[in-house]
Amino acid sequence: MAKIKLQLAAGAIAGALALTGCQADTPGASDEPVNDRPVAAVRETAATGATLTQEQANRLAQNYLQVWQVSDVAQRDTLVRTLFTEDAVHYVSPGDISFAGRDKIEANITTVHDEQIQKAGLAFTVGGAERNRDTMKLDWKIATPAGATVLSGTDVFVLDENGRIRTLYMFHQPVRTQSPAHRRRIHVTP
Repeated sequence: MAKIKLQLAAGAIAGALALTGCQADTPGASDEPVNDRPVAAVRETAATGATLTQEQANRLAQNYLQVWQVSDVAQRDTLVRTLFTEDAVHYVSPGDISFAGRDKIEANITTVHDEQIQKAGLAFTVGGAERNRDTMKLDWKIATPAGATVLSGTDVFVLDENGRIRTLYMFHQPVRTQSPAHRRRIHVTP
């Protein structure tokens, strides 16, 4: 599993930090590109009607995760426009939250990045990307600098014919706190 900085729904992370008693600090988030060819190969495959390869799914996952971690506004905008269709929809569960349209998705990503992940120094651990034709699944965890998991979940992408994300389903999973005093299951909602 690779460690990558990531930002998710601001309320979910803030709630998770409060439940685990973590304090935010400001680490230096990396703006280094994960991949210099964002999703070109994915687009080429989708345009010909072929099934997404595992390599292409992994590349798409890396670029998707980078969009959440990058601090440079222009670079984030480029990644969002490369990854998402103009009319993409991002659904978050639990919480029944949705962001309709690429601009609203980008605004959410920016808010979460600026107000949560960057300030708290949270690290994202991601499992391998699984693909099935024009759909992809990605499991992840978010942890504090000390390694305590504050949020975990699964993202499911549905791609359009050009290899861009047209629908994103984000599922947050219950998180078990690390403290012996809090050995109950908690649900974090945005």
